[in-house]
Amino acid sequence: GLEEYLLGSNTEKVVRFANCPVLSVPNKVNAESIKNIAFATNLEDDQDFIVKELQMYQHLFGATLHLVWVNTFQVNQDLEMVKNKLNELAERNELTKFEVHIYNAINAERGIMHFAEWQNMDMIALATHGHKGLAHLFIGSIAEDIVNQAKRPVWTYSTHPKA
Repeated sequence: GLEEYLLGSNTEKVVRFANCPVLSVPNKVNAESIKNIAFATNLEDDQDFIVKELQMYQHLFGATLHLVWVNTFQVNQDLEMVKNKLNELAERNELTKFEVHIYNAINAERGIMHFAEWQNMDMIALATHGHKGLAHLFIGSIAEDIVNQAKRPVWTYSTHPKA
């Protein structure tokens, strides 16, 4: 309702204010079944420290990390350049068990959700800016929206962790 729109759910608040990675699990999940993790990235922020954190989960689960960039009408980029940047992200972080994906969608949120469903991902991972106050009200948060809608675990981490 209106209250949730203005204030957000408890899970959204945890995602927004946490100083550490947050794993939201909407349903009972067997950790051994997590073999494919979709990491959605906008390639704009320095996300190396986030990839390093996510690698711990990847190794724990023995999973393949799928680097996903959503191509939208608003952010239409040269796809070869995007593919190269995704591969550079993997190389910088010494990823060994990964795949690179570009997915076309109307917006990033839909693209991430549809990609995860279409490719039967076991977990979604993404960064959040953790906007608060008016910025959150006007800009919103893709990560928080996905946490509220996903039927699979969602791992989030702030691009601006607090000290």
